[in-house]
Amino acid sequence: MAFTGNPPAVSGPGHTMPGARPQPATPLTGFERLGIRYGLWVGTAYIVFFLLMKVLGLHQRTEVAYVNGLFLVVGIVLALREFKRATHNHINYLPGLGVGFLTSLVSSVVLALFFVAYSTFDKQFASHVMTANLYGMQLSVLMIFLVIILQGTVAGTFIGFIAMQFFKRPDHKLDEDDV
Repeated sequence: MAFTGNPPAVSGPGHTMPGARPQPATPLTGFERLGIRYGLWVGTAYIVFFLLMKVLGLHQRTEVAYVNGLFLVVGIVLALREFKRATHNHINYLPGLGVGFLTSLVSSVVLALFFVAYSTFDKQFASHVMTANLYGMQLSVLMIFLVIILQGTVAGTFIGFIAMQFFKRPDHKLDEDDV
């Protein structure tokens, strides 16, 4: 049997058809944009809070960092509220979880990057954090960077899951007065 017609199109890197135009990158979806935006806001709140605690002399008290959980809860709830409003009070479960996940991931990366940058300037603080942790061993800056991202992302994913129990309900309507 002989082949007739055009050869099959080959796709992938390095395989462009003559005369073919490159396709633009896919734009971020609504939940991705919201997760990134609110993650940046929450990450900024973490940094401002840390600097305030530094001014008050409380920045070396590890338990004060748990207040960051409140910033994360507020950020995820506000992101989900905006997402539900943008989708006309109909929010699908998986994109809603994605909002919580991305918000927590982005905010954790912002905080972790700030920690690395700050620890290069304040060696005493870095030494304190490396030895005064909940794991009972001395951690490197890289390990603390990864722990910050892991803990923040896991906590935010759970917060997003819990918040979605409320936001997924069709009887929970967001009115213009709920702003």
